[in-house]
Amino acid sequence: MHALRLRRSAFPRPRRRGGGRFSGVDESPGAFGNPRLAGACAWIECDINAVSDGGDHLVVLGDVRALDADDARAPLLFHRGSYRKVL
Repeated sequence: MHALRLRRSAFPRPRRRGGGRFSGVDESPGAFGNPRLAGACAWIECDINAVSDGGDHLVVLGDVRALDADDARAPLLFHRGSYRKVL
């Protein structure tokens, strides 16, 4: 999981499930081999325990294996089809 930063010009708009959601974004392997998006203000690597249908999205439960954050970068929120500043 990634938290995108407020200045998100480096990130494309997320696409629906499937491959290529972040094509064109630099990434590197995280501590356990999962992709880590360059420029994200935070990331979490988890072992997935369960996935449930949440209507128009999936609810994923997992055990955190590694995490990190950059306090100098403000996060943002994607809600109802647009990006918003987290207060």
